[in-house]
Amino acid sequence: MFRRQSSTILLLTAERIVRADFSGGRLTVLRQQPRPDADDLAMLVDSALRLGGKCRRTVWVLTTDVWVQAVPLESGATRGVSATELTQALAFEAESLSGIGAFESVLAHRSLESDGFHRHFWVVQMPLWQLEQVDEAIGEHGGRLGGITHPAGLPRAVGSQSAGSSWQRIELWPDCVAAVRSSSGKTPEVHLVNSSPAQESWKATVRMWLEANPNADQRVLLFSRPGDHLLGMGDETETVDLNDEASLIGWLTAWNESLGFREPAVPLLQPAAAPLSVQSRLVMSAAVAALVAAGCWAIDITSRAKLRSADEETRQLEQRAEEYAAFDGEIKRRTDQLAKRSEENRKLVAALDTYEAVADAQKRRLAVLLAGVAELRPEHLVIRRIEQDAATVTISGAHLDPNSVHDFAEQLNRRVRPLGWTVQPTPQEASKKTTSGKPWTFTMRLSNSAMTSEDLWADRNGAGEPIAGGATR
Repeated sequence: MFRRQSSTILLLTAERIVRADFSGGRLTVLRQQPRPDADDLAMLVDSALRLGGKCRRTVWVLTTDVWVQAVPLESGATRGVSATELTQALAFEAESLSGIGAFESVLAHRSLESDGFHRHFWVVQMPLWQLEQVDEAIGEHGGRLGGITHPAGLPRAVGSQSAGSSWQRIELWPDCVAAVRSSSGKTPEVHLVNSSPAQESWKATVRMWLEANPNADQRVLLFSRPGDHLLGMGDETETVDLNDEASLIGWLTAWNESLGFREPAVPLLQPAAAPLSVQSRLVMSAAVAALVAAGCWAIDITSRAKLRSADEETRQLEQRAEEYAAFDGEIKRRTDQLAKRSEENRKLVAALDTYEAVADAQKRRLAVLLAGVAELRPEHLVIRRIEQDAATVTISGAHLDPNSVHDFAEQLNRRVRPLGWTVQPTPQEASKKTTSGKPWTFTMRLSNSAMTSEDLWADRNGAGEPIAGGATR
């Protein structure tokens, strides 16, 4: 995302130092002078900042004093590695080229093209202590270091080049050659050649790379040292000489726009985040403490509300559990009562069946008894009364022949024994109505034998029904 920033850009080359101040994306101050006789980058930054008044809040440094090259890595070595691991790998790879120790340097990179076997990276590197000194020097002027990079490879249109057209640019710098191309408004691409412009070998490499975009409307040659335009390829349609103030302003304005993006397309060496001052830490701690307290208070209020809700829900659940337990107990009690009633009903049905069987058998017994009495009674024997109580049937009467009573008793005994009766011995008494004692009275008792209700039930269901005359049906 682009933002029109207010910033100060410092350009430090082998020939001069330049300070340009921008406000809202528009150049407000441009100062330059020949480079002082000094190799200390922090001193050069301090000198450039002293060319004007108070610098802007953010300061960018473009300098040829940092090391820049295209560094290749095997494609397989870059696959699946994190950004930190890739930076470390490039630092070790660049160490033998730049002479700057991997652990004592700060390095930034951007990915370039790949040839299938290698991935090429646009690498900028400088000693860490040097970056820290530059950061400190800018801080003394009230500014903040936004980043340091090499001025080669600006990924934007310069001069008469239009952002929406197809164009090419060759940049000649003392320590490298950069080629930039854009096709119909697409994101510009950068190609970096690790060669001095004075060497002719770079031309074949750059020409081959530019011919991949042969329909460019313009090919611009940009250079920073007087006379370097003679080192170009000769077919450029325009030159941009940074010694010309108008060209320099246009080029610096393009850099200000490029650096205004949150993620600039160039490798930037940036300082580590500065630690907070004691006062800032106290303010931050107080703010954090206030936030934590507010958060704890909110959590406490929320927790209390949730606890109350949980307690109420628990109480309702316990009440329902008690109701369910009581209901379950009532169901169990009713189930037990039902089982008990069922058992009682079963017994009553069985008793009723037994009663019916006994009643039926008793009716048959009485019928058979009466039939037997009528059939077996001797001629001279009169039956006066037949009575029945719970366990005994009593037959009383009178007779004229004592033997006939005994015969009647024996025959009747045989007849009623299958029905569960036994005829007891029959006592006789004289009526004394005659001198011989005739007629005699008798009392015959039939008592229940050992026949049970089960025997009577079996008799009812098929054991045979005794009838008069000793037959069965």
